[in-house]
Amino acid sequence: MSDEPEFTLPRKGSSYFKLIQAFIADLFVAEKRRLDKSIADLIRANNEIKGTQAAGFLYYGEYYTAEGFAVVAGRTAKENLHDSLNSKMEWHIKSAETVATDERLISQIIFRLLDPCQTLQEMRDTLPDCLVEVFPALKKLDRHNDVGITLRGDTRGSRQFDKLLPKIEFYAAARLIY
Repeated sequence: MSDEPEFTLPRKGSSYFKLIQAFIADLFVAEKRRLDKSIADLIRANNEIKGTQAAGFLYYGEYYTAEGFAVVAGRTAKENLHDSLNSKMEWHIKSAETVATDERLISQIIFRLLDPCQTLQEMRDTLPDCLVEVFPALKKLDRHNDVGITLRGDTRGSRQFDKLLPKIEFYAAARLIY
């Protein structure tokens, strides 16, 4: 028996939501780590400047923390981000907003690609190779058609896909690098 998870298409009339979530989670894993590291670096710098050991900081009323920073029980005081770190935090927020927008747009285009699919082969054919790599059941299949084939005849969808494909490939490459 194989260690690979079994992969089947959703039932007819059901949602591709969980499948798309799996694609997105795998595609953006490196970006989530990078953003978490950015916050962790800000926490350490803020703690150093303020001489504290806080697990996070407040920035414009929102509390930020990162993996590896434990909140101490009974401690209620939350430190504000030191003013000298504001530009780094603004950069982080812009970066996080860009990633969130890309995640939303890529989720939408993956749905448009998959929605007409009736078989694993159709999924394999329409998805770019960097997404096929996520699921071993698709990876085993050879491509029989062009990437994005399910958008043939959909001019707007094809244009959107062509515009997003470099971003999809970028995030796929980033997860291998980071």
